[in-house]
Amino acid sequence: MSPDAPGEVFNVGNDERLTLREIAEAVVDAAGSGSVESVPWPAGRDAIDIGSYYGDSSKAKRLLGWQPHIPFRTGIRETVEFFRSHAKWYL
Repeated sequence: MSPDAPGEVFNVGNDERLTLREIAEAVVDAAGSGSVESVPWPAGRDAIDIGSYYGDSSKAKRLLGWQPHIPFRTGIRETVEFFRSHAKWYL
């Protein structure tokens, strides 16, 4: 609805800096089942390793006044709850 938005691409996300392990653990916790296991990185795959990634919502904040309002763990829990309550739409 912002006049600055048409034709633009925005990356939006939570500002928390989480490791891949923390994200995986949050998903397992929200799902109430599963486990997180660390395995060695396959030899020869270093060329495709992006390293650390952090989403940058600064453009959306600057142009749209957008701000994240839900902590990551809450958002994952609510996402799992939504898909479970609407499973017939997706399965």
